[in-house]
Amino acid sequence: MFPRSRAFLAETLAQKQASGLAFLLRRPGAKDVEFYLGTHSHTEATPVTADSLFDLASVSKILSTVSLLFAAESEGRFAFGDPVRKYFSDFPSTETTVLDLLNHRSGLPAHEQFFQRYQKGEAKLGDQRPLLSWICESSLK
Repeated sequence: MFPRSRAFLAETLAQKQASGLAFLLRRPGAKDVEFYLGTHSHTEATPVTADSLFDLASVSKILSTVSLLFAAESEGRFAFGDPVRKYFSDFPSTETTVLDLLNHRSGLPAHEQFFQRYQKGEAKLGDQRPLLSWICESSLK
């Protein structure tokens, strides 16, 4: 299913534009399309699987999070000017807004390798509380 998409993504890997990828297409009323290609890095032979962990970065934010946020904002579920504490009471700043987070002006560290905590067994997938506490911890450094 979706052979052209798979071929395009395989070519992307062949050109070393990425080392590996996980693909999921979910549509209402249709069977999910899911496949995995490549490895975790150009220098590591560990194949990408359904259990693979990926670090989310600015590209991921553009492709998914921002789209979802605009949809939620247009439905009145939140406002970009809302303080982050409205949704996360443990957030270290009372002034920081959702828009501040999106514009990288929240005062939080630019990069945290959260996936390493999962690899070390310090947390399990789906644990949200540890992630927020790590963010708060990092912002106080």
